Amino acid sequence: MITPKTFSKKLLQWSKSNPRDYPWIGEKDPYKIWISEVILQQTRSEQGKNYYENFIKKFPTVRALADATEDSILHCWKGLGYYSRARNLHHAAKTILVKFQGKFPKSYEELLTLKGIGEYSAAAISSFAYNSPKAVVDGNVVRVLSRMLGMEIDFHTSAGKLKFIEIANSYLDKENAGAYNQAIMNFGAVQCMPRQPDCLNCIFSQNCFAYQNNCIDKLPVRNKKITLKRRYIHYFYLVNSKGEIAIHQRVKKDIWQKLYELPAIETSKKMEFKSISSIEKATDLFRFSRNSRVENYGKTVQKLSHQEIHASYYCLKTTHIDSKIKPEFCFVKPENLVNFAFPKILSTFLENIINKK
Repeated sequence: MITPKTFSKKLLQWSKSNPRDYPWIGEKDPYKIWISEVILQQTRSEQGKNYYENFIKKFPTVRALADATEDSILHCWKGLGYYSRARNLHHAAKTILVKFQGKFPKSYEELLTLKGIGEYSAAAISSFAYNSPKAVVDGNVVRVLSRMLGMEIDFHTSAGKLKFIEIANSYLDKENAGAYNQAIMNFGAVQCMPRQPDCLNCIFSQNCFAYQNNCIDKLPVRNKKITLKRRYIHYFYLVNSKGEIAIHQRVKKDIWQKLYELPAIETSKKMEFKSISSIEKATDLFRFSRNSRVENYGKTVQKLSHQEIHASYYCLKTTHIDSKIKPEFCFVKPENLVNFAFPKILSTFLENIINKK
């Protein structure tokens, strides 16, 4: 088994020879590090780069983020998913202004008091910004350590998480914590990848348990399988006589909370329009939209981490809108839809339908 000192030395040498060109690498501003880490929990580095740069441009400081409206933050976040993380950013920014007088907290312990910041993020921010001796433990780190050391324990269990954190801290180069943490995450991202890792050109091939024992594809261990919940949502592109579109804001504590959407009906199973139109909620929808004509605008599927969304789209053109239309709906001109934050499953649909007109 390779010693922590040798592992760290070889890893840092590899990192210097294999630099990655992303705007957050080498960053010392804890605010910018924080934003990058939350975004990178959502997407890969290449896709995250534009999101990061746009977010920092719009909200360059903690105060700018704290003073922003929730709608503007969600709008900037659209397409990344897990919108609760964007709301947590807003909440934490406000906390920093009040509790820490606008100064980003330095210690690992203080960072953990902020909403949305867990052990991983606190370790990343404190080590990258202040060289705090805390090991980061993300999916890349778990993969590298489990393969290197033959750790046949599931990180997603309580015991597994504690063990990986213990091992990660024992291998951490405490004098160069920030550089080491960045290096091991980068190594997992480009060298020790989930599928088809580049073992033949790996600096640790002679020390790697998984490579030497031909069990690369079996590590890291994951015993629990994710069960996908299937949801069927039927969206209605409701256009009034002025050519305006009905939208409303989701308020329930569910996916896409506080984002906007079209009038929708959710069913527990796959249903065609004839069946949907007899549902009470649909009857109510059509009641305030009299003399309407319905067109089927297709379907799509979006897979989230624990949910699979089956979306159907219908265009409902009407010559008369009942004065008793539900108050949660408002009508906006098509060109103004860009000012509202929609989930990706709707923003893509709206862009396509509007561009065709």
